[in-house]
Amino acid sequence: MSGDVRCLLTMYALGRDKQRQQAALLGVYFFIGRISARSPGIDLPAAVKTEAAKLQGKPLNDEAKRCGAMVEGGMRALQASFGPPQAAPGASPNPGGPGPAAAPTASGLPPAIPQAAPPK
Repeated sequence: MSGDVRCLLTMYALGRDKQRQQAALLGVYFFIGRISARSPGIDLPAAVKTEAAKLQGKPLNDEAKRCGAMVEGGMRALQASFGPPQAAPGASPNPGGPGPAAAPTASGLPPAIPQAAPPK
């Protein structure tokens, strides 16, 4: 659980960078969900305070890589669960196919989730 709290803090810190905000926000939601599911009733402010003290002054690169890989894996599983995006009615199909999966960003965080077509 402490690893998830460190990831939450890392995602929060990365979100201060405007270029990483969207990906970091996805990470924040991802880790809040993991923490809530694994530790119902956790005193999150106390856990954050404890882990923040451990991270104080340390570079976040290693944590960002570790945590980003978890978020990316979760996003891939989510995308696979819904299958490839459906084309809108009347839209021409992509002749090149769906293409390769998007590579992680330079920060190690996953790219934004593509929007799915609205339910029919």
